[in-house]
Amino acid sequence: MSSFSSSICGSISTSFGVAEEATEPSESVGSFCSSLSSKFVPVVSISHTAILPSTPKIQRIYLIRHGESQANVLGANGVRLIAGRQNEVELTAKGVKQATTLGEQLAKRVTKNASQQIVLCSSIAVRAKSTRQKIFEQMEKHHNCILGDEYENLVEVSKGKYEGQPDGTQKEDVKKWDALPSAQKYTTARLQTGESFKGVNARISLALQDIVKKHLGKTIFVVLHHDVIMSMSMIWCNHISSLSPTKVVPFPPRVSLGNCDMLMLELTNGQNIEDGIPCAHIESEDNKHREKRTC
Repeated sequence: MSSFSSSICGSISTSFGVAEEATEPSESVGSFCSSLSSKFVPVVSISHTAILPSTPKIQRIYLIRHGESQANVLGANGVRLIAGRQNEVELTAKGVKQATTLGEQLAKRVTKNASQQIVLCSSIAVRAKSTRQKIFEQMEKHHNCILGDEYENLVEVSKGKYEGQPDGTQKEDVKKWDALPSAQKYTTARLQTGESFKGVNARISLALQDIVKKHLGKTIFVVLHHDVIMSMSMIWCNHISSLSPTKVVPFPPRVSLGNCDMLMLELTNGQNIEDGIPCAHIESEDNKHREKRTC
């Protein structure tokens, strides 16, 4: 991490403070986030971060990547399978522990506000629903929590005909996609019969907008998937307008969350979800030393 990144992370960690003794939050983090470069998301550790609730002016949404799933690890034959929209894939024992630990940490670090309701939503995928349930079980002991809806539109990016196949079988498709101009990469499915980033962002935006509309003013946690968060981060980090229709260049950096990491998003109440500001990549204890790929 650069010295600039470190100074920003230090600032945002200080703004978040320590949650246990906090009462009504100020708007300092909101103001700070509004002043951030739209192409930079600071990385902070959950162990040093208070999780701020929504306020009458600012809606806070925490997007959580599910815990480790069976598709995130090598099988008995040493091969990892491509999951995509295979929604029946379950958490590993480690994934269950990650989700439980995150729930314990959130129970301690969500700023206490007796009048503030917390809602937890998820995709319909088993790995996301199970993660949400483990988090809820810990948070409801200390906070006013409810379980919100499960959304089909929040499932992982479709990998088309490669779902359930060994990782690596898609290399030729990826090679062809890599040779496209960056603007065409956004509108073209990376894998045959799969989804484009543009298509993914359309359905994710609809689901998140519905969640915000139903739970305006509440603090929202949504459990979903790596690639869909990464895809939406292109909008939130203002990368779409910089894509070239003619130049074959790599995509700009995007938010890449480890299992049970979170992306904190802020909206002015009533604002469109695509206008949200990504304020922080909040990493779980398991991912302290993971290589970061954050816009």
